[in-house]
This record gives sequence, C-alpha cells and structure tokens, in this order.
Amino acid sequence: MLYINYLTFPLVTVTGVLLLGAWYVARAEQREDHRRAFAAAFGAGGLILAVTGFHLTFTWPIPAQYNIAFGEPLAYFGTLLVIGSVALSRGVGLGPVSVLGALGGVTNLVVATAIFRYRLTSITMTATMMFGASGLAAVLFPFRSGSRLVRSSVAVLLLIAGALFGVTACGAYLHHLAPGSFDRWIPAQARGASAARE
Repeated sequence: MLYINYLTFPLVTVTGVLLLGAWYVARAEQREDHRRAFAAAFGAGGLILAVTGFHLTFTWPIPAQYNIAFGEPLAYFGTLLVIGSVALSRGVGLGPVSVLGALGGVTNLVVATAIFRYRLTSITMTATMMFGASGLAAVLFPFRSGSRLVRSSVAVLLLIAGALFGVTACGAYLHHLAPGSFDRWIPAQARGASAARE
C-alpha cells in the first residue's frame, strides 16, 4: 500500500539548519549582530521541522518505526530552534536551551545505534553517521564556549551531518520522483470517489 512520504521536505530543512549551525558556531557566534542575523533563519527552519515532526509523531503517515526515528527528533529540535531563535533575537544566552539540545543529542545517538543495529533504511551507514554526527554535535554544544577545540569539533560535526543529510535528501528526491515510486499514488478523496462510482 502506498503512503504519503514527505521526508524530503524536512531533510532539506535539516541540511540547511545544520550547515547554518556550523557557520554560526565557527564564525558568527562571537558577534552580537551576527547572532541576531541568524535568529530568523533558525526560527524558520525550526518551524518547518516542528510542524513536520509533530505530524509524523502523531499521525504516523510513513511505515512504522521511521515515524519515531525521524518524527520525534524533528519535533524536539524544531521546537528548540524556534525557542532558541527568539532567545538569539533578544540577545539572551543559549545555555539552558543548549542543555536541552544535548539531551536530544543523546536521543539522536540512540537512534543512530538503533538504525545500525536493526539495519533500518536502505542507507544504513549514511543514516547512522548523520544521526550520530548531529547527536554528538548537540551533546558537545553546551561546552563550546570554554574550548576552541570543542567549538571546532562542533562546527565540523555539524558540517559533516549537514552534508550527509543533504546527500540523503538528494537521494530521496531522486527516488521519490522516479517512475514506479509514487506515480500510482491516488489521494484518499480520489480513492473514495472512485469506489463510490464503482
């Protein structure tokens, strides 16, 4: 049975947010005017991630455990990004929010472990690495201010995770748009109308 699969949309958004995050940590965080400039972008990305994440979490539109693996982290980090963007725009420190982000990072590491252990997705190693890199970056994020090494490590991990999510998004678009993938999909309303005519 075919199903709605819009993971391409949040995958592209995650890619953008992670790459912006790498830029922010490496270059922009030290200057207040730069911090404020990033607030709108993080807020927009967070809103998309939160909406799609909560929809995945509450409605399960895609097969089984993928709703958990993708939906819950999207909802969690999307919400934190929206709140964090407000804090950035007002010049408020991100300390407490980054601690919540670190807890979400631990969850991403658990998801990465599950993906590897149970061979979830057709790109097991890529998915494991992208969840693992983003999770480790989130765990280290609260400690970036005290060490140049940690700051650089967070930026590199975000860059790697962003690149992996980007490659995954491109592959998903190519797969979803290919003949034989979703070309037989009929919306629920149209299926109901066809059944009524028969």
